Amino acid sequence: KLCICYLAGNPSMGIIYIFVVVCEIVFVKCQIPSDNFLFGTTGSNVVWFLNGTKEWTDSNKKPTSTGINFTQNFQGLHGTSYFHARNYLVFSYAGTKSIFLSDITSKRNVYSYIGTSSSVGHVAVDWLSGNVYWCDGTFGWIGMLPLPASVERASINDKFKVVVDKYLDIPAGIAVEPSHQWIFWTDIGKQPKIERSSLEGKERNVLVLHGLILPVSITVDTTNNRIYWTDPIRGTIESCDFYGNNRKVLRTDINAQYYGIEVYKNFVFVSETSKNEMLVFSDTDGRQVSDPYGPGVKVLSIGYYTNENQVVNNAACATKGCEHICIIGSDSAATCTCQDGYTLQTNGLQCAAETQVLERSIVFVNNSKICALPITYINIYQHLKILPDCDVGGVSSGAITHIAINVAEDAIYFTVDTIIYRQQFYQTASSIYTASSQITGLTFDWVTNIFYWTISESNMIYKGSISGTTQTILNPEAVISLKKPTYITISPLESVIFAVTGENSKQIEIVNLSNSSSNSLQNTALTNPKWLIYNRQKDRLYWTDVRKIGSISSSGTGLKFITIDGIENLHGIGVYKDYLLWLQSSGSSTKMHVDELNSADLTYSFVMDDLSSPSMFVFYDKNIQPHGNVPCVKDNGGCQQICVVHGYFEKCDCHLGYQLQADEKSCISETLDTTSFLTIDKLSNRLYKVYNSTEIYSVDTGVISPTDVTVNYKTDSIIWIESSSGNSIKSIKMDGTSETTITSESSAITSVDVDASTSNIYYTTPDSIKVL
Repeated sequence: KLCICYLAGNPSMGIIYIFVVVCEIVFVKCQIPSDNFLFGTTGSNVVWFLNGTKEWTDSNKKPTSTGINFTQNFQGLHGTSYFHARNYLVFSYAGTKSIFLSDITSKRNVYSYIGTSSSVGHVAVDWLSGNVYWCDGTFGWIGMLPLPASVERASINDKFKVVVDKYLDIPAGIAVEPSHQWIFWTDIGKQPKIERSSLEGKERNVLVLHGLILPVSITVDTTNNRIYWTDPIRGTIESCDFYGNNRKVLRTDINAQYYGIEVYKNFVFVSETSKNEMLVFSDTDGRQVSDPYGPGVKVLSIGYYTNENQVVNNAACATKGCEHICIIGSDSAATCTCQDGYTLQTNGLQCAAETQVLERSIVFVNNSKICALPITYINIYQHLKILPDCDVGGVSSGAITHIAINVAEDAIYFTVDTIIYRQQFYQTASSIYTASSQITGLTFDWVTNIFYWTISESNMIYKGSISGTTQTILNPEAVISLKKPTYITISPLESVIFAVTGENSKQIEIVNLSNSSSNSLQNTALTNPKWLIYNRQKDRLYWTDVRKIGSISSSGTGLKFITIDGIENLHGIGVYKDYLLWLQSSGSSTKMHVDELNSADLTYSFVMDDLSSPSMFVFYDKNIQPHGNVPCVKDNGGCQQICVVHGYFEKCDCHLGYQLQADEKSCISETLDTTSFLTIDKLSNRLYKVYNSTEIYSVDTGVISPTDVTVNYKTDSIIWIESSSGNSIKSIKMDGTSETTITSESSAITSVDVDASTSNIYYTTPDSIKVL
């Protein structure tokens, strides 16, 4: 029987749409077990509880389960953890983009934080310091905040802090080991990995880099000092020690989709989502301890509620008196830290606001004013009312037409007609240059501190920098002549500028600043492109056009369009982490549209009703304009294949099957020989030669998408089907030379083999068998 709990509106402190769940569970069958129980999320609004967990593990007695509906209107409870000392269950809640807290003693539930993305991942509790951590896949960061002493004292978004937000792609699973002052997390992005840092996000190290595809969940064995994780694509449950050593595969099943994972004593609990089963294995040999249990729902993240996994042996935070956040340090003493936007004072306890400083914000142009909203507002607007800060900058009159930002100096640059202005946040704007005609484009190179701009009565792109006692642009120079360039944007680390050019017929060109040359990047399917922005992490240029948004790589490949219905005007576009944002107006109303690029969710929008005429925007975040020798940012850190950050330093690594060379940057595969066997990894689209369980080398050829492979030992060649080049059969010598195409077919080639006695090559197509 399912218990239904209802949300109750509770406007408080002048904030609208704060929801507090107050629910009494009245049916005996729906009661949450008192202790030592397994529980988990289902991706819906139901939390699943296992009754008789200990009897299941100890004597293989079949348990029973209870599903309790914690929320009424929204789906998407995903990650889960618990805080035994305060009887809390903690959830990440994709439906309301929040962190959700339940007191299982008082049956009271509250939102603790609102403003995550819908790709919010798992959560973990530091039970010594009393803080909760979570992974956010779209924002690409790890957030944390202190849990309230009681749900009655809870408040929304109180003391929020981002502890890790560099060199993350899609963080997913997270676990905390407060006795060692460590957090562990998984990243399921382009280069999957498992990392570790201190509780404040420092002392960061990559623990596992290879043999991962989708490590979605991670947990800590506090008794044996090991971490465990699941990889549903590989069908594995694995573990290693806290330093990334002694890696072991506990369980592997290519037909299984292991997801949630938890450890209790010598048991490893796992949710299996393809069969909707709960499984329990021995932590020593991976054998199945008890019969699988089918709860009738797909269980995702799981936790085992017990005080034995959260022994509280340090109460230093309870008496420290931190104003914001307390963390137990490596010396077992409590230290204080502050939420984002605050600085710890000299007494080590209090925090002072960094007055008039932006913190991860969207900076809007609103006619003649510069206004700001926190970047998380794109996920808060449904629940919390936040007024834009319109004291950031601007001028007394005249419409601002273009804007750029200098994050390092907390400064903005903008144009009004023919004038370029410079302004420190919250200070008075000053004119730094006056052009001979209206300025039609402006961008800023934060590496060289050089401005670039275009004007209406010229075919040139100009550049200049602030100098002299007057702090103005002196002696501007012409960079390159193009046909009526406008709406320019720059990629400083690559030293290229993108520009819209042409009058009646538009195109987008790329300008190489090192030699002042230009090439057409896109010259078709364009009507009136505007508002170019380049995102380096994705290597894509974005722009608005009539009823569509376009994007393309810097090499001119991968052209994509998002079609916009209606006759609205598009203006202002930007990419922050995995969010694509743009402004769209109709009449006097302007909406902000939001597209999560790594999610299949539909685009959503909201009215910017507190800004009269927002026309464009930039982002303020200290990490978006890297200076100096930032690891792995420029040219992949000089690494041929993989660049990872260990601590504060970059380190090169290689893909599976390659060896890092003496220069510690390049990667080479060994020469083929006849003492190994060949296999295809269809996930990485590579050919590998395997000697034994530890010696695996990539076949370093033009292999892109192999579908079958065989060996001709008489000619010392390998032969494979290459589906990326028109269904062809290719061969290469064992020493890596003489790569050739043997034959091609118009239809698919499905298999290939060699007759060892004659060296004849046989292959099949959907309707025939052929021989060469």
